[in-house]
Amino acid sequence: YCRGRVGKTCERDTGQYNDAVQVTWASGACFFVRKEAFTTLGGFDPSFFMHFEEIDLCLRAQGAGYQVWALGTSEVLHLGGGSLAAESSRKLYYNIRNSLLTYTKNLTLLPLLWLYVVRAAFDTTLVLYFMIQLKFDHIRAIMRAYDDFSICFRKAIKARKHTLNPLRCFSVLVRFYGVFYFHCYKATFYSHISLQQKFVNLDFYNPTYGIHTHCYLQFKLQLRLVMLHRRALACA
Repeated sequence: YCRGRVGKTCERDTGQYNDAVQVTWASGACFFVRKEAFTTLGGFDPSFFMHFEEIDLCLRAQGAGYQVWALGTSEVLHLGGGSLAAESSRKLYYNIRNSLLTYTKNLTLLPLLWLYVVRAAFDTTLVLYFMIQLKFDHIRAIMRAYDDFSICFRKAIKARKHTLNPLRCFSVLVRFYGVFYFHCYKATFYSHISLQQKFVNLDFYNPTYGIHTHCYLQFKLQLRLVMLHRRALACA
């Protein structure tokens, strides 16, 4: 969700993000907001309590004509999971409920309906997964999140003042995979050695598992396609 990081996968820092760019939202771990804008927007939504409140604020700000920027030269130390552990069922509850409220308040109608379907399918799969894991607290958290969302739905609809089309917003996630696939497909025109160097230069790594598994598998697939293409040319 942030530049150079998708999930637990981080890009090696070589100064490539030491710039100032406009983003969709800034992490609540550390950001500055003009008092005038904060007051005009009504501040954070008090019903959120925690999680997604900064995303909701940033989306409302953009809908009202403000911009959100990230300053890459700043350095911040943040203790992740200081409020709730990553595996906490309460964290899951707030993430699901507040994300649905954020979508409802800030997105245009058609993308919103599509996100409802995708989110429901994902959370249904999540329930089945937690059933296998016998994590019933997490299952109850998901059910309670949807129940509470339905209670707050009418209020969220009334709060729709300025909506955004997510397809027109900058997405770090889309750019992450878009740039990667561009490099992979472009690499099919390079030699075997150049292709390996191209992959190495991506410099994506997982602190736990080393090389990003998805990147590695995609690299192996692209390498296989190059070799098959060469054989086809040789046979021709």
